[in-house]
Amino acid sequence: MLRRFSVQTNNLREIFNAESRDLNEKMQVAYATAREFAQLHNWKKHIDFVKDMLPVVAYLEQTDLMARLLGRLAWSYIRLEEKKMATQLLSCSKEYDLWQSAANYFWACEYSRRQRNMTDYANECLTGFRESIKQIPDFATIKLPVDDLELAVLFYDKLIVHEEKSDVFLNKSSKSDVARYHELNARLTQNPAEYELAEEYYRDAGLQPYATCCEALRLMHEADEQKELTIKKDKFHTASEALKKGVFMDDYIRVLLIKFNDLREAFCDLYIGIETDETIEATSILDQITNIEKIYKTGDDSLHKLSLKVPSFYVTAIYTNFRQMMHDLLITGKINFYDSNEILKIDTLLEKVQKQLPSYTFSISKQEI
Repeated sequence: MLRRFSVQTNNLREIFNAESRDLNEKMQVAYATAREFAQLHNWKKHIDFVKDMLPVVAYLEQTDLMARLLGRLAWSYIRLEEKKMATQLLSCSKEYDLWQSAANYFWACEYSRRQRNMTDYANECLTGFRESIKQIPDFATIKLPVDDLELAVLFYDKLIVHEEKSDVFLNKSSKSDVARYHELNARLTQNPAEYELAEEYYRDAGLQPYATCCEALRLMHEADEQKELTIKKDKFHTASEALKKGVFMDDYIRVLLIKFNDLREAFCDLYIGIETDETIEATSILDQITNIEKIYKTGDDSLHKLSLKVPSFYVTAIYTNFRQMMHDLLITGKINFYDSNEILKIDTLLEKVQKQLPSYTFSISKQEI
């Protein structure tokens, strides 16, 4: 009798394990589908779809995935500017997995920065990110960096190692955190090679728009390493063309990056004209300045107007200095646009501004000193 019961128990265990494996595979497919709804900015459909996943994830006892899904729900509610619901979900995710909860707070900060009138909430989420990390045992003996970007790089470096131990995050669609680590590190170190790695891992995870953005940012940084101005200009142009081929739902960021590249190209043309063409006419220089003014200031798709939609970028000290310099170039005349040295100063400042630009994924940048 006991032997028969033991055989039956083993059979039930095998059935349960097989059922769990099947459900886990279905959850991986469902996770990818949910992500597609979010990428299309269909927040309500994303919310409904993820809610339907939660009972199955609870049945499978996948606490790390449960925490991640609660975070994804919170991000959608942030997009709908329902802060109360987002706050509850972020707090609830702590009960399931501290690692995923910390990541949830970090991303909640990034999503909040893309919403109007949610800057304060973004700061709350950034505080939640830092406080959540302090609760993770792996960080107990580590002195956390003061700089938020440095902290994010440290966290994601350890997160991807932690996720390697989880069966949930083995699927390509779930392993985008490796790409995020490399992109964050690229923003910290300004190393084009890190953007190239991020590009590779985003493509591997099926996140083509983010890969395209990293490709463009890599080209932009490679451009700044070029001493030959014609090659420099070509790289900025290639970066713009890459962005034009891609599709991204927060389109103002895509257009902002394209306009920035257009401006870099225009200043390259102006400098080349002044420095290398002794016969260049004043009217030609004025035409180039008019083009620069158009890119920077004219119309709703001007760099100036688009930058207003990214407050975390617009208020940086470096971009504020650049705005003053453009005012002196185009309005007050304090900057002599026939002087190549003055134009070179603007281009040098643009290199610094470039490091503060938002990407499709992140707006966080290293704190200015």
